[in-house]
Amino acid sequence: MSTSIRATNKAALEQASGAYQQSVAQLQAESPSVPIVVTSNQSTISEGEASVIVAEKSVSSAQQEHEAKLADLRSAEAQSAKAQSAKAQRDVERYRPLAAKEEVSRQQFDAVVATAESQAASVDAAKAAVQVALRSLDERRAEYCKPERASRKRNKMLRVKPRPGRRL
Repeated sequence: MSTSIRATNKAALEQASGAYQQSVAQLQAESPSVPIVVTSNQSTISEGEASVIVAEKSVSSAQQEHEAKLADLRSAEAQSAKAQSAKAQRDVERYRPLAAKEEVSRQQFDAVVATAESQAASVDAAKAAVQVALRSLDERRAEYCKPERASRKRNKMLRVKPRPGRRL
C-alpha cells in the first residue's frame, strides 16, 4: 500500500474522529429541549462513529496489505540468497580439486570458501526476516478484527449521558 493512500486513510480517520468529537461537544454544550435537536445531534454522532469505524477498517486493511507485501519481498530475498549460496557452494566444489593440485592459490580458494560461508549466513538471515515478516502479518491480521470491537467499546464509553431533567 503506498504512503499516499495510508496518509489519505489517516487523514480520513482524523477528520471523522474530529467530526465525531465536535458533535459530542456540541451535544454536551447545548441543552436541547426539543427532541428533534437531540435526534439530529445523535444522528450526527452516529454518522461520525460510522466514519471513524470505516476509516479504522481502511487503515487496518492498508497496514495488513503492506505487511503481506513485505512478507512477499522478504520471501523473494530469501530465495535469491538461497540461489547465491548454492552457486557459492558449487564454486567451492569446483575450486577444491584445483586448490589440492595447487592450480589456484590458497588465498583464492579461501576467498571462495569465505564467500560461500557468507552466502550461507545470508540465507539464514533471510529466512529469519521472512519469519519476522510472517509473524508481523499474522499479528496485523489478528488486529484487523479488533478495531470494530474497540470502536464499540470506545463509543460506549463516549456516549453522552443525559443530565437530570433533560430529555433525550
